[in-house]
Amino acid sequence: MEPRFKTTRAITALALAFGFLVSTIGLVISLAWAGTALAGLVMRHARGGALLVGWGAAISLIVVAAVLAWSLFPRTRRFTPPGPELKRELHPALFKEIDRVAARCGVKGPRHVYLAPDVNAFVADVGGVLGLFTTRVLGLGLPLLHCLSLAELRAVLAHEFGHFAGGDTRIGHWVYRARAATHDIVEGLDGAAEVSASSDFVALTLFFALVRWPFVRFGHFYMRFTLALGRAQELAADALAAQLEGVEVLTRSLQKVRAASVGFDSYMQHEVVPLLSEGYLPPIGPGLSRFLDSPTVARQLERVATTMDREPEQEHDSHPPLSVRIAHARSLGLKPPRANGAVEGAAHELLTHRPELEMLMVARWVKGAPLKRVRWEDAGGVLERVFRSRATELAPALEGQTPASLPRERAAVLKLLEQSHGKSFAALTDDRLLLIAANTWSDVIVALLLDAGFTATSELGRPLRLTRGDESYEPVRLLHEYLFDGADAPWLAMWSSVGLTQAELGRVAPQA
Repeated sequence: MEPRFKTTRAITALALAFGFLVSTIGLVISLAWAGTALAGLVMRHARGGALLVGWGAAISLIVVAAVLAWSLFPRTRRFTPPGPELKRELHPALFKEIDRVAARCGVKGPRHVYLAPDVNAFVADVGGVLGLFTTRVLGLGLPLLHCLSLAELRAVLAHEFGHFAGGDTRIGHWVYRARAATHDIVEGLDGAAEVSASSDFVALTLFFALVRWPFVRFGHFYMRFTLALGRAQELAADALAAQLEGVEVLTRSLQKVRAASVGFDSYMQHEVVPLLSEGYLPPIGPGLSRFLDSPTVARQLERVATTMDREPEQEHDSHPPLSVRIAHARSLGLKPPRANGAVEGAAHELLTHRPELEMLMVARWVKGAPLKRVRWEDAGGVLERVFRSRATELAPALEGQTPASLPRERAAVLKLLEQSHGKSFAALTDDRLLLIAANTWSDVIVALLLDAGFTATSELGRPLRLTRGDESYEPVRLLHEYLFDGADAPWLAMWSSVGLTQAELGRVAPQA
């Protein structure tokens, strides 16, 4: 979308929101007037049953007007830093890169830079009054820095500063407020409809249903309209990043961020959080890099990513699909930029005191006794306790299942997962469903082998290995290959060798 058209769309969005707001104010005034006028008529003329009915209708109108008026008041949405603030004097190399990219984008850099606990980067204008006198902030995910090279980080920064250059954060502040107000007004109308429905006045209920309908329809339209604006802003920011850092560098950064985002939840849930729950802190950032570089993990993530690329664009997605963003960048016909003479390397090397920063981040999640540091190579014994503990919760949902009978068909997998987690996974694609199944069932599978006398050795980025004397297996890898690739023979051969082919998974119990 051209910048002029994008600005026009943003102004149109604000104009529509203003009209919506004025219409709502008019409705509030009309309802309040009608309720007050009806109350006056009732006091002067109504008698008996008509008096009761009239007062009920008048009070309902006034209450509904009050509910709707309350939705018009702006809600305070304070900015909460996602993590510790990074200081220029402690991380001079990082701020040098931030300043360099901001200058190339032709914008003033952020005043505050915060570390975030996820694979993400964002910019915002915060504080101020009515969108004026705001302060620019930048958020950088610590895991993100461990996934990118310096060149790729520059592309990410250029994209984010592209939002400053395009005025997205200034206009976006108002559009966001307008969208939030629209949402609040629609919720207020829903509340008003509930009040009218509870009044037992059928005519009043029908009246509010008719009044509510155009407002709700507009609210839905406005959400779609502004989300389309947001996606256009993302493509424009991509174009600036491609111009400054190169299409291929931007493409690599987008692909890495998406892969890391998909894998990060699994990494945290199955590798990091189990150790944190036992009071141990592994090196999270370096571990994520090794986890994502593992051939097994990389192959699974690529498979999931390919499936995601085929999924249709969702109505409420704030960003275009990755395939659309890459195609748009390559369609710009940009030549590779000249070398800028900047030093290359890994993005996380721009930070100093990285272990201390990780401890600060984790301290926000884990309360209680201080964590003990542990190397990934020494985490096997801790993970054994974790596998047994989680198997206690998950095993009952696998009642009647054996290693040889674990399903791969969607319906059967879906049923078992919903029994295990108590929620629906019906919206997921087959590959994403199997990934969750593998991560869930691996706890019970490993616990079963631990109960049989195996011990665990863990080396992050490589499949978990269980050994018993001369026997050695990688059950989690075999489970993934069984589910994803239909590799029955190696999977069944392991269980046959250890004599547990028909073991009851639902009866796995932890040992003290």
